[in-house]
Amino acid sequence: MSIKKWWQKIIDWIRGKLKEDKPEPVKPVPEPVKPEPEPIDPPKPTESQFSYEPKDDCIILTLPARFRPTRFYMFTNDGHIDLGTEGVVLARNEQGDYIYTLPGNGAQWAAKAVAASPRHYPSLQPFWKTADPQYDWVGPDGKTYNNVTYRIKDPTQSYGDEARIEPGKDH
Repeated sequence: MSIKKWWQKIIDWIRGKLKEDKPEPVKPVPEPVKPEPEPIDPPKPTESQFSYEPKDDCIILTLPARFRPTRFYMFTNDGHIDLGTEGVVLARNEQGDYIYTLPGNGAQWAAKAVAASPRHYPSLQPFWKTADPQYDWVGPDGKTYNNVTYRIKDPTQSYGDEARIEPGKDH
């Protein structure tokens, strides 16, 4: 055997040993695909609500700005008799809502309603004419009305949007 072949055998034998000792390269395991998180919608601004809040010396009515009122009345619910709005103070809050402060507490307004209504019911009906045609409705007489109104059955209790009378229903 020639030296060249002998060295070739040794080199081949070493290469074989190196291959045996060398571990197979590890294939990287792909990371599991993480689902994209659902985009979170920014919180919607809360829409203002109507509120009727009797206090010891006044009643505070809040009408949302979206109604754009042009005129305010306080009627009896029975007979729709105007109880007047003398002394009512109008202000606006930072959301643009209309804040009406009526002089006198809920019991005093209930007494006014009892004295004025045909059947002596103590209930009130705050009523606003509006400038927004979105709130227009057609009455049984065929006329178009633009108003929003609420039924306050007990003027000494607080009420919210649930007191709203649907357009065309028992105004």
